[in-house]
Amino acid sequence: MQNYLINAAVSQGLPMNAYLTGNGLIEASAATVYDRTFSRVSGSRNEAEELWNEIEPCLEKGLILSFSTGERGHTGVVSRYGETWTFLNSGDMDHDVRSATRRKGVGEEDLRSEIENWIRRAGRRGKPLRIALGRLTPHKLAAFRAASSSGRTA
Repeated sequence: MQNYLINAAVSQGLPMNAYLTGNGLIEASAATVYDRTFSRVSGSRNEAEELWNEIEPCLEKGLILSFSTGERGHTGVVSRYGETWTFLNSGDMDHDVRSATRRKGVGEEDLRSEIENWIRRAGRRGKPLRIALGRLTPHKLAAFRAASSSGRTA
């Protein structure tokens, strides 16, 4: 998949890492469940609440979730911890559902809090925010498995 994403970027005259992103991963390997770009974000709690109400009905365990402001991004997997929707990822664990201690590493964060965080971040920086959810699909993944076993790229 890495070779496929690099080749796709290079063939379009983009930097070779242009598609090595959460959005690139979703587009190459998943069916899009939700994809929305907010061109202007104020960063308010009301905005975060509206987004949560829009995205929550789309959530299911195992979806790939990507946040992107164009210059920064974050990708992980949607899960559940009890009744709480969570975001499995790596990095700064500032909304860890299993510990109040902030740390770096792999963990499970409260998804609603992560959405609020990305709304705030985009608003503070005056950047658009893209949020995408994708469900991995066997037929898209099979193309990479076949390419990998034959030494080709998809």
